[in-house]
Amino acid sequence: MNFIIYIIPFFVAIILFLFFRRKVVWWEYVVLIIPSLFFSLLIKLCMVSYNVSDTEYLGGYVTKIIYYEEWDEMVLRTKTRRVPCGRDSNGHTQYRTETYTVWERDYHPEEWVYVNNENNFEHNISKELYNKIKFRLNSPAVFKDMKRNYHRIDGDAYVTMYDGSIEHLYDITWSQKYKNKVQASQSNTIFKMLNIDKEMADSLGLYEYPKITDLAQNPILGRNVSKEELQIFRYINAMKGKKNEFRTYVLFFNYDEFDKSELQKSYWQNGNKNEFIVCIGMKGDSVAWTNSFSWCDMPKLEIKTRNYFINNPKLDLVKYGTWLNNNIDENWVRKEFDDFNYIDIELSTGQYIALFFLTIVFNIGISLAVIYNNISHEDDIDTLYFIRYKK
Repeated sequence: MNFIIYIIPFFVAIILFLFFRRKVVWWEYVVLIIPSLFFSLLIKLCMVSYNVSDTEYLGGYVTKIIYYEEWDEMVLRTKTRRVPCGRDSNGHTQYRTETYTVWERDYHPEEWVYVNNENNFEHNISKELYNKIKFRLNSPAVFKDMKRNYHRIDGDAYVTMYDGSIEHLYDITWSQKYKNKVQASQSNTIFKMLNIDKEMADSLGLYEYPKITDLAQNPILGRNVSKEELQIFRYINAMKGKKNEFRTYVLFFNYDEFDKSELQKSYWQNGNKNEFIVCIGMKGDSVAWTNSFSWCDMPKLEIKTRNYFINNPKLDLVKYGTWLNNNIDENWVRKEFDDFNYIDIELSTGQYIALFFLTIVFNIGISLAVIYNNISHEDDIDTLYFIRYKK
């Protein structure tokens, strides 16, 4: 298919030579062929880039929140104005631009911000989210004198710090793009994965990645859990996210849905490079099976998680979360996706068809331009004749 697309401009050039020879000069064939080849290559590269682009979720936590009171100040601003400076010969008023300075009141409204462990930047949030985080942090707000050079309103700040405990942590999640050649590979059977689209996933009842709401993402899907159970996994993703490049999700299934967990694995393409996903099949309050997966070269955590639930079949997510948190440092090494650079990425059939028609349209456009412009073969001949005559 690549070969067919790249010979299109040559085929069009032959048509122009056979049927519109007197309308096209020699260098216009170059104008047709070279840009067309670059156009097709550029579109293909864009499609490949789209195919390998994937989204991973990263975790951290709020280290402090700050409430800034409203305040105002007087600032000296430079402005310009037009002033008359006489009349011209026709009696019209002439103007010149004059620069001047003036003191103005600058008002600063209330602000609510948070700072996370990823960087030391202040991020603006709404008052409602500020109050939600403050409730979770459960710490007193400490007054901070801003020592402002104010005009009438002396606004100061109140800082609430995170105390480092599990129960008071407010986790945050953000997404970023990365290159994932595995998901774009036409040979996913090598990795024992099926190609499952969203429509098929919905019909099978598979999980989607949870949405980020109020900066946070739910790491436990398919089961109503207690606040303590949820918090321990939020704590893991927040504390181990940056240090270990680690993120975990716990997905619940019925005891007879092991095959469904395998379909989930295919749908999520074995997870992102930083993810450890634990699928748990429940029978009553007991764990019937586990099916964990990640991209780690050595599946230590997968094996140890399976053995953990064999020895502890009664579900206790707080206990398992504590165990997992204590075993990540020793048993987790994130997969380097540069190891998959050997994979050749091919476009899908639909993308090849789109690229074919876009190349055709591009060539038709250039062909019409060279046919109906004011340059013809006779002009080229006349030019050559004039040069020879001058010589």
